[in-house]
Amino acid sequence: MMKLAKKLLVIFGSVSLMSCATSNNSNEVRKYPPINDTRKKVPSQTFNCNGKKFVVVYVTSDKIQLIDESSNSRFQLDQVVSASGSKYSDGKIEIHIKGREAVLNQDGNDVSCYLVR
Repeated sequence: MMKLAKKLLVIFGSVSLMSCATSNNSNEVRKYPPINDTRKKVPSQTFNCNGKKFVVVYVTSDKIQLIDESSNSRFQLDQVVSASGSKYSDGKIEIHIKGREAVLNQDGNDVSCYLVR
């Protein structure tokens, strides 16, 4: 009698678990549908300036965010007039980008930089 009760318990337990399982019915509406991330990637460039890496994030067509990766310092720079290339400044720090090279001016010191990625 005890063996029969155990078998019935196993059978009913299995059936109840199967009824709780979700089906792969295509008509089923999910409560929380998957999110399709359609945001555009923000263009950026990484420069090596004497061993320090700086990331240039192009926020708008005339504004960048310059990130010093070693200290995680962030600077908002506006585009300024340049004879060639692109030049951005906030009055204290300046970066002049031309092709795969850049010149970073910080505290009055010019540092040559090259594009990493």
